[in-house]
Amino acid sequence: PLSKNCSISHNHYTLIKMKHFTSVILFLIVASIGVTVNAIVTGTYFDRIVLVIFENTGYTKAIAQDYFKNITQRSNGLLLSNFFAVTHPSQPNYIAEIYGSTAGITDDSNHNIAGKNLVDLLEAKAGNCYTGATAPSGQHLYARKHNPFISMDDIRTNSTRCAKIVPGTQLDTDINNNAVPQFVYYTPNQNNDGHDT
Repeated sequence: PLSKNCSISHNHYTLIKMKHFTSVILFLIVASIGVTVNAIVTGTYFDRIVLVIFENTGYTKAIAQDYFKNITQRSNGLLLSNFFAVTHPSQPNYIAEIYGSTAGITDDSNHNIAGKNLVDLLEAKAGNCYTGATAPSGQHLYARKHNPFISMDDIRTNSTRCAKIVPGTQLDTDINNNAVPQFVYYTPNQNNDGHDT
């Protein structure tokens, strides 16, 4: 296990060497979708943010795919297409998304980082949030380098926060139960994240 508080085993991750990191990040700002969840804070313009991370596929190629074209044309979503990696390889980019900088990380090795991060800011406000996604038990399609939350000391060593790092299948369950958190950070597994397309 990564720590006594986090039950995520390093064995659940497969570290795969990446090609040049060309990211396509779909940042969907989901308007109020009629979902009721305890402690939801009603926003002026939107109630939920769903951040889905795809990588290694250029924007032109990705947006030409019917699936991506469809979700970006929804009336309750927004596509922000001018996102680029801050460095190479993967992990420093993921760290920068929630930490605000790469924290000096230049590789995909396991790192533990102290300091305030996005989760600290989100938890200061009322509402529910995911802090990441991991592979269902027995699957090795996720890499720790793609889950920046587990690198944060104040998440990894806190059982309450660690409990919010959930399998991607939990999002399906939450959608079906009208219980989608206000912030969802979703990293598809390496077979479905555009990693080697």
